[in-house]
Order: sequence, then structure tokens, then C-alpha cells
Amino acid sequence: LPYDIPNAAGDGPFEMRFWTCAQTPIMNGDGKVAFILQNTVDVTDMARLRRASLLPFHAFGGETQLLERTREVEEAHQALLTESEEFRRLFQQAPGFIAVLSGREHVFTFANDAYAQLVGDREVLGKTIREALPELEGQGFFEILDAVFLTGEPEGGQGVRVVLKGAPGKDMREIFLDFTYSAILGKEGQVTGVFVQGMDRTESVRTLRRQRLL
Repeated sequence: LPYDIPNAAGDGPFEMRFWTCAQTPIMNGDGKVAFILQNTVDVTDMARLRRASLLPFHAFGGETQLLERTREVEEAHQALLTESEEFRRLFQQAPGFIAVLSGREHVFTFANDAYAQLVGDREVLGKTIREALPELEGQGFFEILDAVFLTGEPEGGQGVRVVLKGAPGKDMREIFLDFTYSAILGKEGQVTGVFVQGMDRTESVRTLRRQRLL
């Protein structure tokens, strides 16, 4: 495929180059397409030789090299996907609630069943925490998440009071949580998200209140 790109110096006309691309679907555990792996190789030199000699492209091994490279990268991605699915299964079985928030806006990329039950089985994936749980505004949690993302330092609390909506059509409810927000670091040490984990302590807090009243 021909592409016009600026020359390396950036001070002259565009340069005609040639790339060969391959797109490979990456499936998740349910057999649905979860990602598309795009592998691109610059084949300008081979394309120029082909034009000069009128030889077919495959005579220079371009297609074979691309397919071999695509296969290697695909196998690596499949291994990572398998590992990721294993972590998801472990997180789903965790006794406490777990969620992964990505980026500065804290977008939900994962939430286990315990977290879904905590927020009334509302759909949160793909939404920012401010979109998914607007009732948390003014309760301090957004500010704590922002601080963890900016500083990389963990934050948390024990028996913290939270007011959340229940399932659709349900009233607001008061609950008490132990929670920890931990920074997720990228390869170069930069903060890329926040890992949320905790336990619902509502019943134990209410039991303690009743004992104190008695």
C-alpha cells in the first residue's frame, strides 16, 4: 500500500513509501473478537526493487516474513490474553469488591461481581466513575482517586460511610466500607490507572452500633 509521508528532514516534499499491513482478530474467552492486532511492515525497498525488475513481490520473501512476524506477535498476544483471563477469574472469586479504573478520568475497565452487587448491578464498564456513580459527588471519593492518580501514593479507609444508589428504582442506601486505592503503573513507572479493592463492612458496623446502644 502506498503512503505519502513527510521526508525525514521535514523540510522538503512528501516521500512515497510502501507498507504491508495485516489485521488479525484476537478472541476472548467467549469466542468474541476482543481486540484487533495490526501488524505493519515498511516494504519500500522491496516495492522499489519490484517496480524496477517487475518481479513478483513474493520473490523477495516479503509476504512470508510478514506472516511469520504476524504469527509470532499473535501468539504473544494470545498468551497475554490467557494470562489476563486467568487474573479475571481470580478477581471474580475474590471475597471483596475489586475494580480497575483507567486514565485520569477513572474509566471502569474491570469490576468483579462483588463490586457490581455493591453498586446495585448497574452497568459501569466503559464509563468514568463520575458518570457511573454520580451520587459519590461531594463524598470525597473522587478527590481521593484524583490524588492517587496524581501522586501514585495509595489511599484508603476503614468503616467509611458511603451513600449509594441501589438497583434501578431503589432508594439511596447507607453502607460502610473498608477500601484501598492503589496506583497502577505503566512500563516506565507512570501512573496509568487506579486499582480499587475493599470489603463491605455494613453489617459489622451496624451490629457494633446496636451493641453500643444496648
